[in-house]
Amino acid sequence: MIRTLLLTTIGILFGTSFATSPVLAEMMDSAQECISAPLGAPVKTITKTLTEKVSASYRELIRVERDPRRRDELKKELTAKTAEIDGSYSELAAGDTTYDVSILAGEIRKGTGDGLIKRPTDIGDRYWIFADGKLWKVVETFPLTADFGSFALNLSSELGKPSKTEFQGGNSKNPPYRVTWESAKSVIELTDRRTEYGCFTLIVADRGLWKERLSDRVAVGMAGKKIDPLIQDIMSEGNPNDVSDIVDKIIQKKADSPDKPKSP
Repeated sequence: MIRTLLLTTIGILFGTSFATSPVLAEMMDSAQECISAPLGAPVKTITKTLTEKVSASYRELIRVERDPRRRDELKKELTAKTAEIDGSYSELAAGDTTYDVSILAGEIRKGTGDGLIKRPTDIGDRYWIFADGKLWKVVETFPLTADFGSFALNLSSELGKPSKTEFQGGNSKNPPYRVTWESAKSVIELTDRRTEYGCFTLIVADRGLWKERLSDRVAVGMAGKKIDPLIQDIMSEGNPNDVSDIVDKIIQKKADSPDKPKSP
């Protein structure tokens, strides 16, 4: 009951209701894989995991293939992909401008030993970002095949209530464009970046380095903004049974909105 009320509350804030679809299911599968990334792991652990995943899919293709020539082709493809993954890690030199105008602007430092691995997913791209050879952040892109609010609500069903929700123009009457979940060890941030790059981005990061490197994001305009007062109710600690009261408050505030069309 409490979970249903919470999702209803968040759904009102996001302007949507909880629902599933094949598209959202695919996005959630990829998001969950991103969220479960082993922060703090060395580069070799990540490349090994990627290699094992590719190898498993190719082994199955090879197993069921009846044509000997095609099996040989698949084996060669697997060897090539494995080599590609093994050599996929790269460090950004001080003068490297590759990602200056991209979703990674402000997310990775140049000339400091930071490195990354970029690999395609079934629906977008995923970037593993390393500091001192250890994974500290994962950035994933998602196509605009689902409503942002619906995607955020589905993530909330897994992660719980957001720590922070930011709305377009800083007004909760507008659609949300960024939702953040924080724990003692990590930060998870979903951002609508369709106007800049035509995608949504999901970031999972080590909380300590996230706070330490906030200035990098400020420099490119990716830092968080002031939280809408209404969201303070959702974020505040207290008895979860009060969620229904929050729902009523949100509905009332939206009903009292000066932007609401007047009845004739």
